[in-house]
Amino acid sequence: DRRPDPLFMSFEDRKNELLEYNELTVEDVNTAMYYKVQTTASGLNPSLYGRETPFANYGALFRLEGVLVDMTGLHVKAWERVAEEHGYAIESSDIVRQASIYNAEVAAHRVFAWTNDIFEWENIADSHCLAFREAFNSWLESGGNIGSSSSDLPQAGPTREELSSIDGIVMRRIADKLGKSRPSDEDVIRALEGGWVEGMRDVLGWTSDPKVVDSIVADYGEMWDEEYDALVESYEDGSRDDATPDVLLQEGVTEWLDLLRTGDVPCVVMSYLDAGQLDEILRRTGLDEFFPPDKRVSRSNGFVETTDELLGAALRAERRTDHCVVFDNTPISATDAHEAQMKSISFVDHYAKYELTSADATFVSPREMNLMRLRTFFETQDLVVEAEVDALSTLEKKDTLTLTRYDYLEGRDG
Repeated sequence: DRRPDPLFMSFEDRKNELLEYNELTVEDVNTAMYYKVQTTASGLNPSLYGRETPFANYGALFRLEGVLVDMTGLHVKAWERVAEEHGYAIESSDIVRQASIYNAEVAAHRVFAWTNDIFEWENIADSHCLAFREAFNSWLESGGNIGSSSSDLPQAGPTREELSSIDGIVMRRIADKLGKSRPSDEDVIRALEGGWVEGMRDVLGWTSDPKVVDSIVADYGEMWDEEYDALVESYEDGSRDDATPDVLLQEGVTEWLDLLRTGDVPCVVMSYLDAGQLDEILRRTGLDEFFPPDKRVSRSNGFVETTDELLGAALRAERRTDHCVVFDNTPISATDAHEAQMKSISFVDHYAKYELTSADATFVSPREMNLMRLRTFFETQDLVVEAEVDALSTLEKKDTLTLTRYDYLEGRDG
């Protein structure tokens, strides 16, 4: 098929045509963007528009998995079923968490390293699709609850609050042993802030005898170790009641998206989910207000390669590829972004920072981002790349410089 010459199509016609493709090139997108801004269409001078809204020339492309939403809980259920069905083993829950931010085929050979057989990857991906759909539907039937903070995640070990609470537990055990009234948490803090003698005598009023105080100190050390060991063991043996939430909204993303919206930066979401699942996740997390239906890319679009998916997202953002930044947390995402002539930003979460060195920048949280920081990634490029086009001829306008004679020029030869 010979594609029609975009010079003889309006921007909207060309965009609608490209939206039907599942394979795209950088030239396809950028050529369409070149003819996007026309005086007759918007009534705005593009150069003036670029100065008044300096951030609107950029596009932000977000990967749903890992960046906006953590769906580890759903993937644990799906991948455990897939592993059992195909006779593989899952080494740890951390590996599943990393696998949750890839498409199933890549996860099978890159994360789990189960096989190098391409046909087996496809079989595993098909099995994962069915298993994930079942887990997803079960999640919906159970209410489709969304976790909203890191406190919803199971801890790898005791929190600071839990460690602090040991002091109160131990001091109340000692009070029972001595036949004294149990102190409040506030009294325990005050008693332990000063010296032991002062705390036992002035705060708790238990004793002023140095020998009794020494005995209390010895009991405190022994009991504290006992409580600490029991707390750590509760994490290691899985006896705690914590469970990974099926779907977790990542911290800081709502604030960052809201900031991008105030700067008129178009945002597009990309996902390995099918369109129906993506719509449901966005609705339940409240992210649908930032990503209307025409700003969503899913598995249902049928893009062949990841770069095609990125180019499809840039087309929906209506921005040149070299004015788009991709937010994705995998070590290989930067390679795909750079191939599409885009910038890449990753958040340190599923991978350590040293594993994300190919990205143009890495941050701990979206809360570290701001509009000026985003602009610095493109500071070597022109802020306005769309040429001002003559409305009738479609030829680029040329500015004519007129020399004005000023007094200081008088007397010059010629």
